[in-house]
Amino acid sequence: MIEKMLADLPQPVARIVHIGAGTGTGLPACLASGAARILLVEADPDVAAQLAAETAQEPRVEVIAAAVSADLRPRPFYRTNFPELDSLRPPAAALKELFPGLK
Repeated sequence: MIEKMLADLPQPVARIVHIGAGTGTGLPACLASGAARILLVEADPDVAAQLAAETAQEPRVEVIAAAVSADLRPRPFYRTNFPELDSLRPPAAALKELFPGLK
């Protein structure tokens, strides 16, 4: 998805902020854009740590383990067995009905 967004921007791109970077599948497109600075923001601290280790030799890349929220207080990060549903909020009952095996 980030590949399409980058393709639609005037080139070269000076800076990229990728919120929800995940495991970095969009990183090759970010690097190919020629951006001088690439900021990857990932809410899952374990995934962010792995991404930081993988990009440690790339001076243009900075990884931040953070979630975007209107609330500035520290909040728990709820992990599930379906990572796409990980969130700052616990899984709602309706979500558990849709995904009965959700833990």
